[in-house]
Amino acid sequence: MEVLANASQKAKYEGYYCFKCGCVKEVNEVSKRVYEGKIVDEKGEVFSVNLDLNKNVKSSCNCKQAFNRRVVCKHVVALYFKLFPAEAKRYYDEYLKPSADDNREIKKRTFKKNLLRADRSELIDYICELMDLCTDKNLDKFLDETKNFK
Repeated sequence: MEVLANASQKAKYEGYYCFKCGCVKEVNEVSKRVYEGKIVDEKGEVFSVNLDLNKNVKSSCNCKQAFNRRVVCKHVVALYFKLFPAEAKRYYDEYLKPSADDNREIKKRTFKKNLLRADRSELIDYICELMDLCTDKNLDKFLDETKNFK
């Protein structure tokens, strides 16, 4: 669907977890293929989302990432997944589900070898990119666990 095609990887990832955590509290169809929704994040902040499946550029959210911009944010993705749970399952299966074979271990070993060859600034860049994919909860846990690094 066009919504996912126009969303960043981070918006899809965070939107999926927003959907799975039950943050989508209200969904109303205002006209054919046009929906309004209320998303409540883990801090209790409420976001108003308009999802227009007829013309994706008319979709909007009042969050700071998307307000007055043509950006598909995590709240729009969460509402989309609430409306189309089969798409959420497909996204999970395709991008998030751990593989059942040894392929994941091979990828982890290759990744570790690449990290060992990287210089400090490259490592910092890699870590920051991975952090962009983390939920706020996982990021908070990481920051708490690493605050005593020397």
